[in-house]
Amino acid sequence: MFETEKKKYMDALYKPDKSKKGNVDEEISYLIDHINSLEDYYTTSSCAGRIVLIELPDDGKKNDANWLFTSHALVDNIDLKSIEFDDKPVWFKQESFILHVCAKTFEKANELLIKAHEVGFKRAGLIATSKRFIVEITGTEGITAPLHDGKKILVDQEYLDYLVFQGNNKLQAARDRVKKLYEKLK
Repeated sequence: MFETEKKKYMDALYKPDKSKKGNVDEEISYLIDHINSLEDYYTTSSCAGRIVLIELPDDGKKNDANWLFTSHALVDNIDLKSIEFDDKPVWFKQESFILHVCAKTFEKANELLIKAHEVGFKRAGLIATSKRFIVEITGTEGITAPLHDGKKILVDQEYLDYLVFQGNNKLQAARDRVKKLYEKLK
């Protein structure tokens, strides 16, 4: 069963997927490829981390949101004057790395968990079902800050620049940890 599921995921890996971006983030593709080359593991989903500006609908559901800006890479600048604000709240978000890996056995899942914890991923855990063992590894870095309340802009360019600077620092810290995990798995 494990081999059949792994083949299914590998056949679909670099094809368009259900994520907003639609495919594997280039910034972590080396880690994804390495994990998938290992006999006892395969990845089921991932995100390298990102910086976004998001306009939330009244119900607050992210799936119905208007994504004004998205970058999985470090960001040079976001010009406040270039953002088209509507009558909905707009948030700056820096979201961290997340990875889901299916392991062939509980023992292999535990090995991956230990390595993730050793390189500093504090949020790494096991989702076990009767069919499979999924290791979830998540970075703890994140920023969420309102930019617009639906009526007026709440920040100036200097503050937005500061958010971008801090967001980049947090993305880079997660990327450094991802590299350490990659080295541990080699």
